[in-house]
Amino acid sequence: IQCKDVSSPLDVLLQTNYIKLQSLSHLISNKTPTKVKRSLEFGGEILKFFFGTLDADDARKYDDAIESCQKSETELFHLMKDNIHIVKSTINNFNSTIYKLNQNEIKLNAQINNMNEILFEIKQTDDVLYYISRINSLLNIIESSLLSISNLLDTTLNAILFSKINILHPSVISPLSLFNELSTHSNQLKKRLDFPVELNIDTIHSLIDVSQLSSYYYKNKIVFILQVPLITADKFIVYKNIPLPTPHDDSHIQTFALIQPSNAYIALSDDRLHYAMLDNLSTCKIVSNNYSICELTSLFSTLSNPSCESRLLTEVSLSLPRECNSKLLYGNIDIWQKLRNNNWIYVQSDICKLTIKCDDDINDYILQNIYLFVHFLILAHCLTNTII
Repeated sequence: IQCKDVSSPLDVLLQTNYIKLQSLSHLISNKTPTKVKRSLEFGGEILKFFFGTLDADDARKYDDAIESCQKSETELFHLMKDNIHIVKSTINNFNSTIYKLNQNEIKLNAQINNMNEILFEIKQTDDVLYYISRINSLLNIIESSLLSISNLLDTTLNAILFSKINILHPSVISPLSLFNELSTHSNQLKKRLDFPVELNIDTIHSLIDVSQLSSYYYKNKIVFILQVPLITADKFIVYKNIPLPTPHDDSHIQTFALIQPSNAYIALSDDRLHYAMLDNLSTCKIVSNNYSICELTSLFSTLSNPSCESRLLTEVSLSLPRECNSKLLYGNIDIWQKLRNNNWIYVQSDICKLTIKCDDDINDYILQNIYLFVHFLILAHCLTNTII
């Protein structure tokens, strides 16, 4: 019973480490179904993506960059020209982690061998107390090694799992270290490019939030790629295109006309000379309440290549621009569109009643439309209200 009590914590640690090692092996194994994990094999080299939008060519490019950086200090400058920066301290930390893991394994095996020798010697002597003391000492060393291995496995697993939800684990690189790296090499950025927020230690978390994290396993390396967005000084105002029906014929009160939007959104430059069309804002990164980062792949001139939306926003039009696609509707209209800051825009064919519930206070309002004029309704009765 005493031996069992002594070995019980070690059994728990061994079982826990075994489960963690199995989890890590599962993550980097190429035997996982491709529907769950993307895994490729090239000439015996396993390339497995944990998270991100990288492809095989990207993985090889970054791997070559890491190899070059490890071999030569001068390669770092050439890599910066391609906007690739290898954090050597992170590589050294990872190498140190692997070294510690191997050392703990060696130490663990050595102590187990010592334990076997002591058990053999106990059978040939009567000095049991001496050997019990030695066994306890070895057990403490073994437990310490198992705890160290457990912590290293936790760190590696957490770094990989955090990357899957686009969170940079501090064991990969701490916010302070990232700030120091970016500050040191910020003068090597290409002209007209800058960080989306002012670079200081107070805003480094905002910069991490708008960055894209990818991770993969390749050539016995777990690689983390942090893609920090760089922006130009150009500013755009994004408008959401909402088609609203308007009366078309006074003699037919249920006939309406509307403009079919080209896209869901239009981004117009602050000088109103260029614009871009967007289907959605899902790929945009929110920097603050009023600013976001969006990649505009195609820019058009409002002068030489206008769209319906750009002409309506930049010109005084007495008639419908020829670029616009209009449609006719017939029937009863009941359209509600939620805007920002608790504002709503609505179009109603008939008189209707609006009920607003604010906590226990319920108020009714009669909405009267005259041939579908567009009304704006501001619900400012309370911060949390419900339209019934």
